[in-house]
Amino acid sequence: MPEEYGSLKLKVPKSEGEAPDGPKAFKEFADSIAKPPTGAKNQVAIVQSDGSIVYKTIKGDGTLEQDGTLTLPAGAVVPSKIGTLPSCKVSTPNTLAITSEAIAIPFSSEVWDTSSMHDTSSEALQKKLAAPIDGLYELNAYISWVKSPDKETTKRLLRARIGGSGTYLLNSKNVSGEAPDFSQELSAPVRLKASEYVEILAGTSGASTSLVNLPTVNHWASLVWVGPYPS
Repeated sequence: MPEEYGSLKLKVPKSEGEAPDGPKAFKEFADSIAKPPTGAKNQVAIVQSDGSIVYKTIKGDGTLEQDGTLTLPAGAVVPSKIGTLPSCKVSTPNTLAITSEAIAIPFSSEVWDTSSMHDTSSEALQKKLAAPIDGLYELNAYISWVKSPDKETTKRLLRARIGGSGTYLLNSKNVSGEAPDFSQELSAPVRLKASEYVEILAGTSGASTSLVNLPTVNHWASLVWVGPYPS
């Protein structure tokens, strides 16, 4: 009688008094499926849990060798062939005096900058994250506040300004009384043309006219190109 062998439950024949030759049976089975049916191209055999075999097409005109190596065609785009994408992340460890609703933050340090999107040579340039090419960008910003300096209600504002006087993105938070330290974040996709720039602004408004400081921590912002703007 044949005996079932292994998780695929192969029927392995044996003569009376002999042990089933499982490894040999598996080799014969593997040899039988090593190549897809005649005429099939760019396919791989998949053994399903019930032991049946299906063939799936390899996308991208690749070639699957019998040793399991997948060879891509000469024109295939792989990570090593992708150029450097525009992106930067900047920060500042400085304490900043925020006395109005819109103070542009100068970022004095660069965590990275792949495409000359930021310049630390002057305070005016430190405030700008510039797009080197047209496209859709992911913008992120983070700032941290000290607690309210008095018992009046004030508002804390985190903004992104595009093009010096254009569109604002806004994160607003009302602070009542002596609120504890807290942070604000902003994240949004933005459409930018080459040479357009983004500024990150912190602000305060409301009954309080007291000076509000951003504490000495690393406030930061990043701008990352994610692709062409959809037409």
